[in-house]
This record gives sequence, C-alpha cells and structure tokens, in this order.
Amino acid sequence: MSNEWIRELKVGDVVIVRHHGLGSYDYAAKITRVTSAYVWTATSGYNRTTGRKRGSDAWTGSWLERATPECIADLRAKKMHRQLVGSMPDSPRWRDYTDDQLRRIKAILDESGAPERIEP
Repeated sequence: MSNEWIRELKVGDVVIVRHHGLGSYDYAAKITRVTSAYVWTATSGYNRTTGRKRGSDAWTGSWLERATPECIADLRAKKMHRQLVGSMPDSPRWRDYTDDQLRRIKAILDESGAPERIEP
C-alpha cells in the first residue's frame, strides 16, 4: 500500500492515528504543521515517508492512516463501546436486581456467548 497520500497532507486535514501497545486506542486528529520531514498533529510528529510516529519501536508505536468515512464510523463505534463499558459498575450487586432483571441479564449473557462461571 502506497503512503504517497501522507506527503500530500496539509494543515487542517484529518487523519487516523493508529496505535499498538498496552492501553492504547486509535483516534482521529487534525494535521497542525507540515515540515519537509514530518507531519504533525497536536501532540506528535509522523514521518512523511512512512507515516510512523517519531520514536516508535517494535513494542509500542503509532502510525497514520487515511481518514475514510468507514474508519471514522469505526472509531465512533469503538469510543461509544469504551464509554458504555466505563459507565458500568465494576461488580454489580446482583441481590439488588429483581428476578425479572436478572433473567433478562442472564439471557443477554447467554446470547453473547459469555464464559460460564468458573468455580474455584
């Protein structure tokens, strides 16, 4: 896949910043500065030839991807999922739920293929 599009980026263009490493997630960012060697977002510089973040290594790193409508929709869906997960209690007090609520929760978990409870 050609990275020629990275050389054509200009200030104000939107890109996807992809990450790999623990605790990282992808996001959309605007290009804030362009030099002969790097394109910059608000926080980092990315190589204009490869799209890799300055200082990236084999264990952690970031790179740029073209911001297609599909990528933006995927990022929004993942952000909503993170927000939903973050809004859930860490350990629900199951005894506070009615029997009907517990049956519905169990049905949803059964439907999702959630793992069975493991007894010690």
